[in-house]
Amino acid sequence: AESEPPKISPARRLAARGCDVGIAVVAGCWLWACFHPNFRVGPLSLGDPRRILVVLTGAILARLAFAFPGTSRFASLGDFLRRSSPDRRALLLLVVGATGVLVCLGGRTPYYRFLFQSFGSIFGAVRAVARGVVLFQLALAVLAAWGLSLWTRGLSRTRRGLCIAAAIGLMLVEYRAFPIHVFPYDEKPVGVYEWLRAAPLPGGVIEWPFGFPHDCEYTFRQAEHEKPIVNGHSSFSPTPYGELYGQFHLRPIPDSVWSRIAALKASVLIYHPHEMTPLESSAYRHLLGRGLAMHEIELLGSFPHAQDVDFAFRLAGAPRFDASLPGSAARRGTEELDAFFAVSESDLSPPFGAIDVPAEFAPMAPGSGGAGWALDESGIAEIRVATEQGTAGTAWLGGRRPDIQKAYPDYADSGHAGFGFVVPVMPPGAHQIRLTIVGKDGGETVLRRHVWVR
Repeated sequence: AESEPPKISPARRLAARGCDVGIAVVAGCWLWACFHPNFRVGPLSLGDPRRILVVLTGAILARLAFAFPGTSRFASLGDFLRRSSPDRRALLLLVVGATGVLVCLGGRTPYYRFLFQSFGSIFGAVRAVARGVVLFQLALAVLAAWGLSLWTRGLSRTRRGLCIAAAIGLMLVEYRAFPIHVFPYDEKPVGVYEWLRAAPLPGGVIEWPFGFPHDCEYTFRQAEHEKPIVNGHSSFSPTPYGELYGQFHLRPIPDSVWSRIAALKASVLIYHPHEMTPLESSAYRHLLGRGLAMHEIELLGSFPHAQDVDFAFRLAGAPRFDASLPGSAARRGTEELDAFFAVSESDLSPPFGAIDVPAEFAPMAPGSGGAGWALDESGIAEIRVATEQGTAGTAWLGGRRPDIQKAYPDYADSGHAGFGFVVPVMPPGAHQIRLTIVGKDGGETVLRRHVWVR
């Protein structure tokens, strides 16, 4: 027979009654805050109903911990857990799974938001809250394996093996719905890493461009040369790295980066010009040119990288070492570096953008409006509109685009990168609209869009 619940002392009943009053008051504050976002009680701000909901949840749990309602067959929350849970291990796994759900939902629930705001020093270290689902998956996997074990416990060894094999087969079938796409990896290191592997470097390696996501690739490729790296990426970074990261994201990049690099004991700079964005290309090239003029770096040589080239430099202040490069490699490096600096600024970082409206092959009426965005480091001078039938005027510039500003914060005009144009008068049928984006430095880029004129 089921055991009788323990008696609740008068003191606990009185505490439960006090919690009831507190619950009513907090619930009233929560309802009021839902309609009055600036609600305050003296110095106490109650304008966030989500935080009040967390307090309300805590008050309800405290009330249940003191005593359950009189109609319940359980005396309190503790009594409920003791008498209703068949195994405390199962309860622990359920708590672990619930914690995983709470973490992975992140700020979508008021509870995690409350924990983050109240204990930021702890929860601020969680880089990707969505990965909290791993706790849920772990608990679910253990419970599933436990359940399968209990279900097959009374079967013979053969039948039990067949049941387990069937369960594994079902899992494999389910996994087919979530294929893992593995990118091909070339086992042969690129030329600059082959050289680094054999070179007796007296210090570390720094690679440009600096920062995320490039540093992830440098960390992965470090296995090809096995030398210490300055800008490896492991999600968390020491203070000197963060300071250097901030310097590289200033425009222009200040010359103070050279002393910061030296402080990190780097001896070789590897420059990958083909991995730069248009804005990075200009900023890094200016820094590189100033570094050569100031004798902060010395060219060692260049190395082919597919259809592109990588450059290697010795950093000033680092001890000299035997680079073991043939004279032809050094001469080729000088020629290729001269060719790199001979490219005009407009060709190095041409303007870019996109046509948002109309969509490709969209039906349009003559006189309809089109829109898009465009950016250039030097600024946009004009956007010429044309079709296969000839020129058709220019687009108007300066439209507000906060989305582009968020995506390209380093461009001075990104907040007003929008443009608009009018679809010129053309006979019905298929046509091509050509927008020529012209930068203030003379660089040009052509955007094309096919439309169907009604």
